[in-house]
Amino acid sequence: MEMNETRKRIIWFWLLAFLLVLIDQASKYWVKLALVPGSTVEVLPPVVYFTRVTNTGVAFGLLSRFTWLPIVFSLIIIVLAVVFSRRIAGLDRLFRLALAMEIGGAAGNLIDRAYYRYVVDFIDLRYWPVFNLADSAIVVGACLLALGLFLDRGESPDDQGMGSGE
Repeated sequence: MEMNETRKRIIWFWLLAFLLVLIDQASKYWVKLALVPGSTVEVLPPVVYFTRVTNTGVAFGLLSRFTWLPIVFSLIIIVLAVVFSRRIAGLDRLFRLALAMEIGGAAGNLIDRAYYRYVVDFIDLRYWPVFNLADSAIVVGACLLALGLFLDRGESPDDQGMGSGE
């Protein structure tokens, strides 16, 4: 892959991750302005509500006593993405999209943790713990990574950017 193409892929990767952070932070800012903690607004009843809650832990409130752990983990992920940007640029589009979603989601929640010491959650489906857009990006990114691994046909990294390297 030529240098110009690599540079373009790196730029698009980081732009997408940054855009996800902006959307996540804007949504949380709006929720903090519009809802008092614990209040609920019907969005698409009986399926979707916005309920403002805080979460000091990770998924489903796990590890709430170890607030430093998700901060360290997120920082490590982001630093690794910076260090391996050129390698990420060599991956195929699905993997780059998935990793950008992972990075954007991790960074969005990292900002909350660093600034407030908790994450603002608000998407309430009533049958699932309340979550936010950063959480959604992380989950969808993980699903795309799994799908990409499942669909990998064993092509060489030069052919598709991610394969078994046969």
